[in-house]
Amino acid sequence: MNSPHFVFYLRPNGGRPARLGITVSRKVGKAHDRNRVKRLLREVFRRSRALMPVGVDIVAVARSEQTCPTLDETRAELLGAVVKRKAPTQ
Repeated sequence: MNSPHFVFYLRPNGGRPARLGITVSRKVGKAHDRNRVKRLLREVFRRSRALMPVGVDIVAVARSEQTCPTLDETRAELLGAVVKRKAPTQ
């Protein structure tokens, strides 16, 4: 799933609770920029834990962008990827 700031990969994990993997390369920016992106993703995942499907691992790969996404942008992109994943299987 592609979004403006991330590429999301969703894979089945055998029925366990959803897990999040994050990859942010140096192309995204300096260390403080990369850490901010990771903190935003972790926080959105933590707050939206009840909306995450069971049995899916989510890997987020940050795209190299000039601007760091906001919390609302990150939430919309992560939940959008999960909703797109759920739609075809229902």
